[in-house]
Amino acid sequence: MRVRRSSDNALANIPYKLYGARAHPYWLDEDALLAHCGSGSGFVETWYDQSGNARHVSQSDTTRQPRIVNAGTIDTVASVPAPFFDGVNDVLFNSSPFLYAAGAMTACIVCNNAPASQALFLYIEGDSATNNQTYRFWAGGAGANHRLSVTIRNDANVAFLTDVLLADNAFNIVLKNISIRDTGSSVQAALNGTASTAQSYTRSGAATMNRFAIGRVDGAGSFAVPAGNVAEMIFFPSSLSNADLNAVNASQGSAYGLTINPI
Repeated sequence: MRVRRSSDNALANIPYKLYGARAHPYWLDEDALLAHCGSGSGFVETWYDQSGNARHVSQSDTTRQPRIVNAGTIDTVASVPAPFFDGVNDVLFNSSPFLYAAGAMTACIVCNNAPASQALFLYIEGDSATNNQTYRFWAGGAGANHRLSVTIRNDANVAFLTDVLLADNAFNIVLKNISIRDTGSSVQAALNGTASTAQSYTRSGAATMNRFAIGRVDGAGSFAVPAGNVAEMIFFPSSLSNADLNAVNASQGSAYGLTINPI
């Protein structure tokens, strides 16, 4: 991560470090992080992509950067550093969306986001000038505080799919693994490996997108992910098999102390 400290807004790249006593020993270097931030707070200016594809997500606006150190204490989940999003306007993004364009995708996420009575976004691909074309996975809405929903629309504002993927406890502060799999004709989500009913849809027409964001970046405004920590996000430009998805989810479960059911 590239972290901005609150004392003077100085930036520093914080590397990973080997922690041999942990089951999954490579995590953000907590010593380097605290040496940079001191007794102040630290905020994520850039979260670096670890795939080698340079799909880093950033935020130059200092009022909209998620926190990683709070007054000298690292924000963690399961004793592992994890950015905290404020649920108001924090967002990290880039101009290289790739999931929808790939025709299929899988996302594996560890988070402890809080319930939301308004629409707050887990992640999204869209266009910065309009809210028509969008590929978004979001929480909340009136009377739907714990739900994870999906909305997919094209340039003409025609919705291919708008539906609830996870109806119960997707967002309830408790740390969890959420996986989302889109085959290009159906979307299915799972909460700690327990899968929802797949929702079928048909893509039609162009959907021109220029943003990928943890949070929302489009013409309707900018809204954050639900308030809480986002510990890890892994994205694949393909629909993983059950065996491969189970392997990724099990690895995340082991790293964060979660019990994951096989799909």
